[in-house]
Amino acid sequence: MIKSKPLSGMLAISATLLLCTVSLAQERTVEERTAIFGLYDTNNDQKLSRDEFATELINLFISADVDQSDFIERDEMTNPDPEEITDNDRNRDGKLSFDEVMQEKLADFNAADRDKDGHLTLKEALEFKQ
Repeated sequence: MIKSKPLSGMLAISATLLLCTVSLAQERTVEERTAIFGLYDTNNDQKLSRDEFATELINLFISADVDQSDFIERDEMTNPDPEEITDNDRNRDGKLSFDEVMQEKLADFNAADRDKDGHLTLKEALEFKQ
């Protein structure tokens, strides 16, 4: 397993999920967000591919699932946001499955990918608003 980057927030809801770490973390400077983007850009091509994004989502989910139940539950989250859980909990069971997280965050990736080339540039990631 690839070692995950340190996170804050509800798995930053799996870096809401990576996009929030890069784009919406207003307490971070542009330089910090640029550095975070670089960590996820594993092939250093200045773009975040869908595969790079999905790989990090998998790692983040595994890291967040402390009890290895295949769900992220409130007690596994730092600073849980009830709205975040409600918005992503499609089957309303009070916890987030891997599929629920992946569907939501890949939809965010697609929305952020303005030119629809299957990659996020730093500019696209920084400009993305959920």
